[in-house]
Amino acid sequence: MLETCSEPRAIPHSAQVRKICCACLVKLYRLGDSLPLYARISSLQGFLSTKEALARTVSELSRIGALDALASLSLTFGGQLGSSMPESVSIAAKHCYRCMFPEVTATISAC
Repeated sequence: MLETCSEPRAIPHSAQVRKICCACLVKLYRLGDSLPLYARISSLQGFLSTKEALARTVSELSRIGALDALASLSLTFGGQLGSSMPESVSIAAKHCYRCMFPEVTATISAC
């Protein structure tokens, strides 16, 4: 019998799953048309820049997955994505800072 659940459960080996998914995503863009790549980078940046993602109302696994995908695509296609790289680095730095110092960001957002 299949079990249904409204909340996604953490996969025990989610890092390995993310790594495989990112490798497939990179391979698809490498072999296919690179035009949708810019739209994908933009949508990942848009998702990670939302107030929900920065305020942690989005699950941590979703944020980590999006950051992983953004990092993999940026690492592989960085030369083609020159103008979007500073924004990607800025978004990743914001998420890292918020994870390292949650009490500081909670205080700042309360003001």
